[in-house]
Amino acid sequence: MKCFSQIYVILSVAMFSMVLGGCEKSESTPVSGDVALLSVGDSSLMLSDVVRRIPEGLAETDSVAMFNSIVDSWIQDMLLIDVASENLPDMERIDRMVADYRNRLIMMEYRKRMKNDAQFAVRDADIKSYYEAHADDMRLEHPVIKGIYIKVPSNADRIENVRQWVYAATRESVDKLEKYGLKGAMQYDWFVDRWVDWETVADQIPYRFYDADAFVESTVNFETEYNGSTYFLHISEYLKSGDVMPYSFAEEQIREMIMQQGKRDSDRRLMQSLFDNAVKSGRLKQESFDPVRHKMLRPLLPATDPVVAKTGN
Repeated sequence: MKCFSQIYVILSVAMFSMVLGGCEKSESTPVSGDVALLSVGDSSLMLSDVVRRIPEGLAETDSVAMFNSIVDSWIQDMLLIDVASENLPDMERIDRMVADYRNRLIMMEYRKRMKNDAQFAVRDADIKSYYEAHADDMRLEHPVIKGIYIKVPSNADRIENVRQWVYAATRESVDKLEKYGLKGAMQYDWFVDRWVDWETVADQIPYRFYDADAFVESTVNFETEYNGSTYFLHISEYLKSGDVMPYSFAEEQIREMIMQQGKRDSDRRLMQSLFDNAVKSGRLKQESFDPVRHKMLRPLLPATDPVVAKTGN
């Protein structure tokens, strides 16, 4: 863009103080005495538009370089668009595509806002009712376990006691573990009273568990050492892959499913309401098609046409 180099020099010298001043202001602060820098057809590049895109705190030379780069990019885009719009043979199609894309964005944003504004409180009774009706269909994809897991340095004090307390898994041993054995512990989780996905636990232990179901079925106490750390695991209960998902484990999944269904129902009701109001007010007019019965009002194509046949004519 050598042909514009003199313009940039003049602009940089004449308005550089304005650029730097704009860089020190917040994005929402307008540039005083805004002026048009360049124009191509009906489009103009304003000084404020350029300044807003320059980050705060840049050195003087970097600010000028970025200023020029932004103007360069705008010129290239505008000239290419200007030439292309004159030479492309099907601009009407492109205009329709742009309008369709804009309309889709508007619709998506409106539906998203309506969904976010709607309240979808899910009652515990509804979750329980769904689980009781569909429990047999809700099967585990991975084993789930209850138990104790701890990771400690291999040279930790009383590590022998830690092993005994974890493996015993009594209330008394857990009290001792939490009182004396957690000093220096790197990871600890007591989940005797709740189901945990096996993979959540296995991912924390540097050991290759080839068959998760076979492991949880045959193992009560497990220990391994790696890179200066020792890992202890006690499994007090387990369910294997394919077993019915326990309610406490399924509860959140059911809650999310019911919530999503509520959002879909709300969206359906919204669209039905918009349709009914448009028909009632006459904004949606049936010309050759009945949108309620999904029937052609009069044949527009030969009766053998498959589209006409599908509409019931």
